Amino acid sequence: MGNRSLVYSSALGKIILANLTLITQTDILRKLNFAKAKDQTFNDAHLFVHH
Repeated sequence: MGNRSLVYSSALGKIILANLTLITQTDILRKLNFAKAKDQTFNDAHLFVHH
């Protein structure tokens, strides 16, 4: 039931991540490999953070 999306490729995931502390965001982003789910998916942590 339901589906799972990568935190960096879904609107809800981005909203949740944006509302975490900077330290928590950094910890999470370090663990991600930023695999492209779609053509528009960010595959670079620095680009993701600045958008």
